[in-house]
Amino acid sequence: MNIPVVRTGEGWWVESGTGRLHRVTTSAGTTADLLADRAAVTEAAARAAADPDAGQLAQGELLSPLTTPCRVVARMVNYPSHAVDSGFDPDTVPPAFFRKASGSVSGPYQDIVRPSHVRFLDYEVELGLVMGADLPVGTQVTDSTLSDYVAALVVADDLARLSDLRLTLQVNGATRQDRTVTDMIVKPARALTLLSRFQTLQPGDVLLTGTPGGTALNSPGKLATTLAALLPPHKRWQKFFARQQHNPHYLQDGDVVTARIATDDGVLDLGEQSTMVHTH
Repeated sequence: MNIPVVRTGEGWWVESGTGRLHRVTTSAGTTADLLADRAAVTEAAARAAADPDAGQLAQGELLSPLTTPCRVVARMVNYPSHAVDSGFDPDTVPPAFFRKASGSVSGPYQDIVRPSHVRFLDYEVELGLVMGADLPVGTQVTDSTLSDYVAALVVADDLARLSDLRLTLQVNGATRQDRTVTDMIVKPARALTLLSRFQTLQPGDVLLTGTPGGTALNSPGKLATTLAALLPPHKRWQKFFARQQHNPHYLQDGDVVTARIATDDGVLDLGEQSTMVHTH
């Protein structure tokens, strides 16, 4: 069952599909606490289904459904289109993970703050798997057991149509990224199994599953990459930065980035984020 859950400064809510919010009666202060009190979420969802228009209209700022601190782990180069853009062979690129600071977690409409020294600010839309159970080192996850460990896809808890989800990202209304989860090189269950070889995850932690092609950063091509490999490292980086300097796709002050994840028929909709870039 798909239950859209949102968080505001006043607490946790279930969204009924009409824009109305129904309060989750819980003392949960963190995502992990909320996942441990699923009966309260189910009860709020039942009220929302029985009378969708009875809830209150959304007021105040929507916050990230992920509370911090938490572990934020990311899959690197997990779509063939992004592998090609990055200069890798999709058939041979090894699975890799990296950590991100949980301080990077923000709400769906908070501004993107670019530090003044950052020249090349890129964009990526990714599907996040929010853990609902412990994932000890050595865990084997399959498609059939994925829902035993994953409680939410950003703001939903229905994994039945995972492969049908489409990730799209626009900058100032122009589409830059557009792919479905089917295009992933390493699917979510396999990614969690690989990650659990060396990393424990707990409820409220999140795995970002990679971004499709279409980012600002892209490879200059095989020939140019091969020739660049012959240069000393400092010359290679000089060439790289000089080339990026003329790339118009990096984010600039005032740009609006809109990301959405949903099935094409709209039955499963994880929502939309829209953020503006500001230079700090």
